[in-house]
Amino acid sequence: MKNNKIFFMFVLIFLLNSISLTGESNSFDKSSDWISDETVASVVKLSSLLKVYTVEGLASDYVYKSVNGSPDFGDATVVSEEEKLVHVGTGVIVTPQGLIMTNAHVFGAYLNAEIKQKANPAGKPLIGKTGGNVYQVIVNEYPNHMFVGLCEIERLKKNDDKQFLSYVAEKVFWDSDYDSQIRDRALLQIVCTATMGENQLPVIGEDCFNEINVPYSKLANPFEHDYLETKVRAVGFPGSGDPNRSSKTSGELLGYEDDTKSNILHTSWISNGNSGGGLFYKDKLIGINTWDNRITASRPVAVAQPDTYWNEFFAFTKYIYPQIYLPEFSYEWMEADPSSEKYKNQVYVPVQIVHKENVQKPMNGGYVVVFKDEMTRNQIADYMQYEKDFNMSWEIVKLLWNYDVDAVLAEVEISKELAYQLRAVTEKKDLRPLLAEDVIPFYDLWCSNDFVYDIYWINDEGKTVLTLPANSTIKVIYVDADDNESKEYALTLNDKTEQGPFLIKVGM
Repeated sequence: MKNNKIFFMFVLIFLLNSISLTGESNSFDKSSDWISDETVASVVKLSSLLKVYTVEGLASDYVYKSVNGSPDFGDATVVSEEEKLVHVGTGVIVTPQGLIMTNAHVFGAYLNAEIKQKANPAGKPLIGKTGGNVYQVIVNEYPNHMFVGLCEIERLKKNDDKQFLSYVAEKVFWDSDYDSQIRDRALLQIVCTATMGENQLPVIGEDCFNEINVPYSKLANPFEHDYLETKVRAVGFPGSGDPNRSSKTSGELLGYEDDTKSNILHTSWISNGNSGGGLFYKDKLIGINTWDNRITASRPVAVAQPDTYWNEFFAFTKYIYPQIYLPEFSYEWMEADPSSEKYKNQVYVPVQIVHKENVQKPMNGGYVVVFKDEMTRNQIADYMQYEKDFNMSWEIVKLLWNYDVDAVLAEVEISKELAYQLRAVTEKKDLRPLLAEDVIPFYDLWCSNDFVYDIYWINDEGKTVLTLPANSTIKVIYVDADDNESKEYALTLNDKTEQGPFLIKVGM
């Protein structure tokens, strides 16, 4: 009997250990339905500090301007002014040193002053004591910075996911044409802690630092997933519910938008403040939530931009801001992109222009002209002029669509016969029959999507990053501040992998 008890105890201990081990394994391997504390903590709340002026008697065509850092409202009367911290959106920290991926429309929400007329509860314009309309003028106190709210991992482990204002992040790069809903990207870098000033509102502190250690998310290939495991999670700060706690919602990965945009479609619930937040698959960041298509869909479908859209910014950051740490990123992910967009076939090529007699002396002014290898510099000069003329013709065409011929002729110097010919134009290609034979080759290039030339200004260190077609040879000419040109230099780009940096030695 005693031996049987001992045997039973051994079996019981073995079973208990097995249950414990199995439990740990299942806890760790919950695929995309599980995200770690560090992932949750890496998703941060982004806010802007705004100054709101209430002004009476402001001209209806007023354009905001400041003098010595203070707003200039002319003869208008400032009734009141206040500061407030406004939640704008979400970001995801992708390095322990504090690099943040987010949307351009999050960073740019209050980049420019906003002027809006105040109305009474009935919706009629509010009239002030001076008899003039009342306006609100909203100005971003720190247009190049955002305030970062972060939740510490130790608190998450105690089931407390409340975030607190912690850091200040500075702009690195952002899109300026995000209205097209093709690219909506921004990259920020944490530069210092947030310091509380008067009225418990933050200011940018003096204790800026280069290295910190914050929770961060790892990037993964957004185009590689198990078709049987399509669960994804969206994490962000939608501004509903408790505004200081992140929302964590589950959904299904539906696929990609179309053959020109490889945006990720999924069913995780997102709302306005989620913009810039993370979309995760198996605890890895695969995209940044940006929009939803509730207008065109019977049920809301969320749209996230794949993290590969940020590869251009990573390339620029590496060479323009070498002090900034970057996340691990593979350019091979681009090969699986389901879209046919030309950006897949582009490479980002860093160059530095230095003096040929002293490579330690960078050219700190001027620009580089980059153009197709088969064209000469004179042909490029001609093309630039033709391009200017074509664009002018196209602007006249658009005027003739909206105004009668006589009204347009009063503004431009062309014949009435040509004006009627241009009015019949509906597409750029329709201009072709109106052109001289020797101009048509340039016109065909202008209408095509082929790379012809581009101009890049260099920074004080003689650096820039060129966006170029892969598998090509291009020519580079440096032009200094006095319009003196260097000779032509050829660069050969062999494949879609990251290239360079190229050191170009010039003598002027």
